[in-house]
Amino acid sequence: MFFPFRKKKPGGLNSDPVFSLPRLSGGESPSPSALETLLEASRALSAELDPAVVRTKVMETAARVTGAEAGSLLLLDEATGELVFDTASGTAGEQVKSLRLKPGEGLSGWVAARREPLLVNDVAADSRWSPRMDHRTEFATRQLVAVPVLHQGRLLGVLESINKKSGGRFDENDRRLMELLAAEAGVALENARLFARLRAEKQTLSALFAEMSDGALVVDLRGRVEMVNVAGARLLGISPEAATGKSLTEAAPAFAIAPPWDRAVASPGPVPVEMVRAEGKKLILEGRLDSVRGGGAHLFVFRDVTESRREDRIKRDFLSLISHKLKTPLVSITGFAPLLLQDKTLTEVQRRGLTAIRDQGHRLWQLVERLLNFATVESDTLELNPSGCRWRRSCCVCKRKPTRTWPGGARGSFWPRPCRNSPRSRPTRPSSPTRKETSGKTPPNSITGRKRRFT
Repeated sequence: MFFPFRKKKPGGLNSDPVFSLPRLSGGESPSPSALETLLEASRALSAELDPAVVRTKVMETAARVTGAEAGSLLLLDEATGELVFDTASGTAGEQVKSLRLKPGEGLSGWVAARREPLLVNDVAADSRWSPRMDHRTEFATRQLVAVPVLHQGRLLGVLESINKKSGGRFDENDRRLMELLAAEAGVALENARLFARLRAEKQTLSALFAEMSDGALVVDLRGRVEMVNVAGARLLGISPEAATGKSLTEAAPAFAIAPPWDRAVASPGPVPVEMVRAEGKKLILEGRLDSVRGGGAHLFVFRDVTESRREDRIKRDFLSLISHKLKTPLVSITGFAPLLLQDKTLTEVQRRGLTAIRDQGHRLWQLVERLLNFATVESDTLELNPSGCRWRRSCCVCKRKPTRTWPGGARGSFWPRPCRNSPRSRPTRPSSPTRKETSGKTPPNSITGRKRRFT
């Protein structure tokens, strides 16, 4: 297959728009050594992620490619809008570090405000020049090339080359080289900043992960351990290095896991997990397995609940014991109080006293029953066996729930008592005579002598 090639235009390589290098208005191009230095700097910056090293290399490269006596890099303080001398070379390099320029102050402030490059070969004759830094450092600035350092339209700082060596003058070629370097520096500085931020966050998370009092495991989607903190390794009795890459069932075989580890890892949402070690001293670990990293891994946070489980068991046993001990005297109280109330010779005071004993005894009985029910529900051995049953939800007449009574008349939870409107609780209506039988006669009366109405 034939590929046509473009014919070379007169003038050599630089005359081709595809391969042309930056050139001046007069036709002069950058020197090969400057381009080679810029290329090496670009490679070095792309491979470096330490912010301090990147800033130093950018500043040194700026001075080298332009043949300047000194270079400086000023970073923007986004909180105040000021330019801060971060890195500087030359005799006054250490003196200007951390010095600040107000927004718009001096030539560097003008470059930051306009976001345009600036070339000045006689700074003393420029009205924008601010000699404050020279007076403070005793450094004479004669010439300056300053370009803004941008990243995706956001200003990061200003890069400067100061005083051409051998008494020369900066030209447009130097300005263009500085612009090319500033473009590379913007990307390198932002990458280094993001990497430093990510590394700091990772160190913070690692410190928090290691200092957690609860055990923590980071496992992959297959349930294999990627990280384990100190507390987790201590609770499980394993070594972090030996557990890495293994499933939790393999790393801690002495523990029985419920639900099974494979099923817990495959579950989509947070899953409560319990681990019990029966061999030796009993140990109960309880935690939750949840997804992290947008679903790319799982985090299992757990703690030792052996002591709290033991305290709960002691509390339940105590309540059960006290409840059973209290029921023995309560049987006598609630059983004999109604019998004593049937005595016709009791005085009013005695009757009120026995009634109070009966009622309070029934109330105490109910409290004991509730304690027993609570202890039963909280017990580990409670088993629920659902079965079908028929329940009368309301009275057939007034649609109210039927009440329940205890033996002796107190309310409780033993035998259902129908509502007073129920046919079973109403007195039977006597058979009414016919119209002929009642004509001229008084209608049938109740015990009180008044006509009784049944609703």
